Amino acid sequence: MAEKIKNFFKKKKVDAKFKLAGPGHKLSESTINSQSSTSRKEAPLPARSGLTEESKVAAEAALARLQQTRDNPAFNTSLAAVKAQVKRELENEAAGNSKTAAEIKAVKEVPENDIDVPKNYAASGVFFNNDILPRDEWKCNIKKFLYEQLEEERGLTACLIIHSCNHNREKIETCIETLCKYLENIVTHPDEEKYQKIRMSNRAFNDRVLPIEGALDFLLASGFAQTKLSNAEGVEEDYLVFNKDNVASIEDLT
Repeated sequence: MAEKIKNFFKKKKVDAKFKLAGPGHKLSESTINSQSSTSRKEAPLPARSGLTEESKVAAEAALARLQQTRDNPAFNTSLAAVKAQVKRELENEAAGNSKTAAEIKAVKEVPENDIDVPKNYAASGVFFNNDILPRDEWKCNIKKFLYEQLEEERGLTACLIIHSCNHNREKIETCIETLCKYLENIVTHPDEEKYQKIRMSNRAFNDRVLPIEGALDFLLASGFAQTKLSNAEGVEEDYLVFNKDNVASIEDLT
């Protein structure tokens, strides 16, 4: 099942990339474009000239002023003061880093409280907050996307809908157990007619299966078809009837 889900989304990513690539082009178009691009002549870059006489004089004057500044005792004193200040700041920063490292080590040594997390969960919680794409909006988009895939891959998509578009985890698990029991009875007793019909007015079906999104699509993908049959009192009711011709093999149901 995990491999099928990976392949399912891998295919969707490839389809999306093709759509983003835009319309196709003929092979002859690339040749024409390449020929036209190479035929264009690049404009020659203007050659850079050397320094003018005025620029040379200005540069020499600047160098002379810089030399005078270096020979000035007041400048040297200021430079020494700057160096001393930099040295003090570096020492203070080093002391601060040492303190920070000690604090981090102390935090790491604080024992963590054990939290009883279900083993099937990868994290203790998933928190989402985005003003641009609110939670209700992206959940709606996920639901819309999954329902669009039903015609292409009904069985797998129905499983994803069951797990992604319902909120009560306990009801989801109860629904899955009921669906598995339906299929298990068919595989174990392939000739028993009573296991091949599900009365849709049945209380268990209405309480455990029908309210869960994707459950009915899963049964239809498993070989069931909705039809009307007469019950024991002769009244027509809606039933889901299994037909082995709707699946490749009964073993595939497992």
